Amino acid sequence: MNRKYNRIPIGLSLIIICFLIVTGCTTTPVLDNQTSSSTSPIASPTTQPSKALYKVTIAQPNSTHPEFIKMEADVYNQGEVIEFYLKNEGNDSLICMGDFSHYGIAHEENGSWKYLPEPMKTTLAITVIPTRSEIAPGSSTQLFRLITTGWVPGKYKIQFCSGISREFILRHIRNLTSK
Repeated sequence: MNRKYNRIPIGLSLIIICFLIVTGCTTTPVLDNQTSSSTSPIASPTTQPSKALYKVTIAQPNSTHPEFIKMEADVYNQGEVIEFYLKNEGNDSLICMGDFSHYGIAHEENGSWKYLPEPMKTTLAITVIPTRSEIAPGSSTQLFRLITTGWVPGKYKIQFCSGISREFILRHIRNLTSK
């Protein structure tokens, strides 16, 4: 008869433990990657990090040192955030008559490059006192981000004032809900 009374507290303890475990595992997951509704490309060092859905590289012109522009991939989908920065992997300082935080984005149209109005950060006006900046070997610029929502699919390139550029492709994503 003594054994019967010992089973009740053990059984109740197991039921309570199972109940606590089950209720502790029913939280709502938090989405890490939220999208932006921006329709123009922007560069912002304060947005959340983004990861390309897959890593693909394309052939680059060798004369423009595309390896100095660090990106996760060369092929992106419309709406993805493209992160990039310029890193001097050479033995000499990179010199720019301007500022290395200024760059342009060009879209290839009929075999020629057309620069986008935004985030065109290069200064086209001639100033009386030109600015000059350098990046020492091993150093890099800040991280730049472009939101590609609303961009036309095709080939693009990032161009820094030092002549360093890197091309990338923006793919059209078909709407899976449309018929």
